[in-house]
Amino acid sequence: MPGEDQPAHRHNSAAITLVLHGQDCHSMVAGEARRWSVGNILVTPLGDPHSRHSAGPVQARFLIAQKGALHYHARTMGFVFLEDVPA
Repeated sequence: MPGEDQPAHRHNSAAITLVLHGQDCHSMVAGEARRWSVGNILVTPLGDPHSRHSAGPVQARFLIAQKGALHYHARTMGFVFLEDVPA
């Protein structure tokens, strides 16, 4: 939704993201802000903490592909929202 953030999380597979729609958006990857716009392709390395942030007036939309099929079927995907991880 416009003006919303996705909580920080990580997983055991790389993510490749194609940005389809959005304005004034960025991702945080391993503590570094990465601004993006329509048509950009983003690569999030496996295991890196990351989140997505949309400050613009329209809903951001993107297509994400992950190489996680083996992890998923072996139940080793390792997806976790970082706010749920004990310090």
